[in-house]
Formats: sequence, C-alpha cells, structure tokens
Amino acid sequence: MSKTKIKIEFTLEDHKLRIKNKLHKSNFDFFMKNAPYGVYFMEVWKKRGVRTTGQKHEASNQNGYYWSVVIPRVQEYFKSIGVEMTKEVVHNGMKNLFLQDGMCSGFPQIKSTQELDKWEWEQMMQNIRDHFWENYKWHIPEPNN
Repeated sequence: MSKTKIKIEFTLEDHKLRIKNKLHKSNFDFFMKNAPYGVYFMEVWKKRGVRTTGQKHEASNQNGYYWSVVIPRVQEYFKSIGVEMTKEVVHNGMKNLFLQDGMCSGFPQIKSTQELDKWEWEQMMQNIRDHFWENYKWHIPEPNN
C-alpha cells in the first residue's frame, strides 16, 4: 500500500472547508483530480498557535532577534563572499533549509515560521547558528535573554 501525504491548512466557516493558502489549494485540487478511486483516510487536528497577549510579546521578541540579528548576519556572510541578498531572499532560504515538512506532488512542503511553537522556533534558530558555524565558521550570536 503506497502512502500519499498532503498537508492542507484550512478553516471551517459556516460548515464549509476554506483553503486560503494557494499552494495547499492546488495540492488538494491536484490530489482530488488525480487520485485513483479507493478508500482514503484523513487525519484532522486543530492548529496550535492562537496566541495570547503574552505569547504575542514573546513572538515579537523572537521575530526581533531573527530579523535584526540572524538575517543580517547571514546577509553579512554572503556579502563577504561577494553575494548580495535581500532580507526576504535570506528568509526564504532559511525556510527552505530548515523548515521542509515533507513532499507533495514532487515539491517540498515548507512550513511557515508563524506555525512554529516556541520550542520549534528556538530549535530552528539553533540549527541556523550551528549550520553557519559548522559549515562556514560564521558566528551568529544567541539572543540576549
């Protein structure tokens, strides 16, 4: 039995399924049009991440560190080897390197940084710091806690 895994984030509004992410929608549409007839199982769970006020403050501190320390240090590394990159390009590169979440129809599925809980976020930051030190001897400082 072969397994096909598709990840689709959706909301339920007025008892109707709403897929807002275009990639998720196209994955779902592709699956529905091309899947052979048969019996399928679907796993559904409620998304974590509805943040309280305190968590929003913590998330903004994490974002501040990421965008004002991590991203600029990565940009500095690439500039040192003659490659100019915008913050958005670096951010997308970090997501592609560290947030792949399986494959669908031959394409990697990339998590959004907004989907990460505190532990996942900290793990991603540590992975980025480790990657740049181990591969390039480029230091990215830890956040000041």
